[in-house]
Amino acid sequence: MPDDLPAGSVAKLYATLWRHAEGRRGKVVVFVILLVMAQVVRLTIPWFFGEAVNALQAQGMEGITRARNDLLLMLAAVGVAWTMHGPARILERFTALVVRERFADVLHAKALALPVRWHEQHHSGDTLHRMTRATTSLASFAQSQFIYLQNTVSVVGPIAALFLISRATGTAAMAGYAAIGYFVVRIDAFMVLLVREENRAERRYNSALVDCLGNIGTVLTLRVQEPMRRMLRSRLLAVFAPLRRNIVFNEVKWGGIDLLNSGARSASARRWSCTSTRSRSGPWSRPWRCTGTTSCDRRPKWPTSSRSSPAPSAGSIPRPFRKAGARSTSRAFASFTLELARGDQRSTTSRSSSAADGGSR
Repeated sequence: MPDDLPAGSVAKLYATLWRHAEGRRGKVVVFVILLVMAQVVRLTIPWFFGEAVNALQAQGMEGITRARNDLLLMLAAVGVAWTMHGPARILERFTALVVRERFADVLHAKALALPVRWHEQHHSGDTLHRMTRATTSLASFAQSQFIYLQNTVSVVGPIAALFLISRATGTAAMAGYAAIGYFVVRIDAFMVLLVREENRAERRYNSALVDCLGNIGTVLTLRVQEPMRRMLRSRLLAVFAPLRRNIVFNEVKWGGIDLLNSGARSASARRWSCTSTRSRSGPWSRPWRCTGTTSCDRRPKWPTSSRSSPAPSAGSIPRPFRKAGARSTSRAFASFTLELARGDQRSTTSRSSSAADGGSR
């Protein structure tokens, strides 16, 4: 039963939304399905764009036709996604209006059914604030389902794709996003306490404001405008105290999410690079990382077949890799690659003399 659920829980919100959407529950199911399908279609947009870039990089101008087709498919995916997202958003917001109307009517009926003694013990400004905040919050929750659905699909979809490509990479990504979820839940639990404190202070401010404006004749007759202004200002400042702390924690939360998200992406990329390097076969069995010093962490394993060149001596390695200088590592690697390419075009005798000449330098 919805009444047995804890107040303020997500299950309670969805139960209240479902109860007051009676008569439109079929449309709720329809817009949820359309929103999920629209986001699934959007997940294909990076794929088509990547295929277009790969075609241009791998085939040059010969791949421009394939790149054009991939870009057209990307544009078509955007159009298809919006043909589902747009109508779903209209249904969602119309349903939120119906839910707000019915929920407000229920609250009005409950308030009018309460005895006079209850109303004497509870300030009308406090009750007004509670009813207004409850109806607007439920309506905002009802019309924001697309945000939760998009975020869910945007996280689950790429992780599932990573699992299909590499189980280790998918596991690393899932662990990273699980850490992000735990961090968000922990910091949101503290922010909820601040929001409740802010609501209590705002109800006190709202009650004083109703008293001031509802009895404006008495205030003007007794000439207590300045004391009323000071009281309203003090109660408003009491609202800002927890709000300021909430603002700070909100920025801390999103900064932590950004850092953890970047760390998860880096860990997934690192895991994928290690996995792909192990599965690679060829003369370079292990990645060679040059530090710019006289000795590198890992030496390349040179081919030993008769058609390949012998292992180079220390003198044949270009200067940027033998001595740290002003050149960056990227320029040094380019120079080294160019030297190897030139060496492949020379004869065996020319390569030997070239190595001896490099050693004399």
